[in-house]
Amino acid sequence: FTISFPPTYPWESPRITCLPRVFHPNVDRDSGAVCLSILRLGWSPSFSLRVILLGLRLILDEPGEGGAADDALNQEAAIMLQRDPQGYSKAVRESI
Repeated sequence: FTISFPPTYPWESPRITCLPRVFHPNVDRDSGAVCLSILRLGWSPSFSLRVILLGLRLILDEPGEGGAADDALNQEAAIMLQRDPQGYSKAVRESI
């Protein structure tokens, strides 16, 4: 993962990119951009890098939490996670 901090940080959230890209509801297949709700909707300048990394760990450990299919960057991964968890796990392993 790469984390880039804009010049306006901490008033604006950092950007996280997944390199190499993985098959995951919260990772854009083309850009590798990571969707993490605390970075978009719930950002606060008081969040530390530790809070960001904990949020990242949560979505990696539990990709279906928080309505991933409703707000996914990778709809294919989100739908597969919901409908075919074993197929999803296989696709994740193949993407690594």
